Amino acid sequence: MAVRTHDYTRPDPSPVRPAGMTGEAAAAVTPLVYVTVVAIAGLPALVATALPGRVALRVRPVTVATAKE
Repeated sequence: MAVRTHDYTRPDPSPVRPAGMTGEAAAAVTPLVYVTVVAIAGLPALVATALPGRVALRVRPVTVATAKE
């Protein structure tokens, strides 16, 4: 069985290369892709923190503080 090696005469078909392989100091992804990923990750984080806060603050604090169990 022959060991396959990389053919350096042909360009790499993958559109996204690791940052260390591009020879540039810039990121390998476009700013639009970066912003999209951050927004998709940030939206559930915002909902997960804002929604419970809204629910917790729905009841007046005076009512909670003076409530007897």
